[in-house]
Amino acid sequence: MSQILPPDQLIEDTYAEAFKSLYGRILVTAANRKWLDAACFAATGHASSTILCDCEAGIENYVDGVSENQKTPDGRPGAYLQFHVPRFRKDRVEHLERVMMARISQNILTCPTARCFNALDTDPYYKLGRKISFFGDGHQFRDERFGRRVWVIPILSGEFVLDRRFGYRDGLMGVSFETFALGVKDGSSQFWEANSFYRGVSDTPMGLWGAMFGSWVQTSRQRLKLLRGRLRRQTNALASSRLSQGGSPQVAVKREVVTNS
Repeated sequence: MSQILPPDQLIEDTYAEAFKSLYGRILVTAANRKWLDAACFAATGHASSTILCDCEAGIENYVDGVSENQKTPDGRPGAYLQFHVPRFRKDRVEHLERVMMARISQNILTCPTARCFNALDTDPYYKLGRKISFFGDGHQFRDERFGRRVWVIPILSGEFVLDRRFGYRDGLMGVSFETFALGVKDGSSQFWEANSFYRGVSDTPMGLWGAMFGSWVQTSRQRLKLLRGRLRRQTNALASSRLSQGGSPQVAVKREVVTNS
């Protein structure tokens, strides 16, 4: 039986963080959930932290394509993805465009049956459709599909369809709180309950590992210049116990829930 802490010890208002970002939001659809997952997992891969990744990306939520409030332009299963870059970057606008162009063209265009639609109706916007269409090597063409202005690129399994314009706007990245447990077994259900809660929050993508970070890392200019980061001792359980800094002695497992919006 898991030990339940009294209410006054369940939540401790100590530390949280969030950073301003610039982000793009897209809708990916495919013939079935298997191909949809393949495209989404590839497009959001290696994007857990901008410390050494080109962006922070995640799956916001899945839609069935036909139900009320879950409809997609082509009526197929879909998923909303977000791509965030730090707002402090001077080249943030250009960098986000490169990120989205690379991830859409190399991971979604190349996935069988996938299509890609803009999910942010903003001005300014990127003309990503035209740029990615050059993969058609002259055989690409503009058209209207599903009531939208799109580019069509011939591929091995037929056609790849994507919107002409993709919007972007200000957001937040790295929004976090920490969870604690007495052991790995006791904590597993609690951590996934927190994950399930965030999955139900609109416009809130979850990163890798179900948005549960097993090691808290922060940027550092003093050490490990090669890695540009280090663990934060106060929130890593083993380091806390060895260094006697931070953390509660009865806590054996700590994890961080991280989302963007």
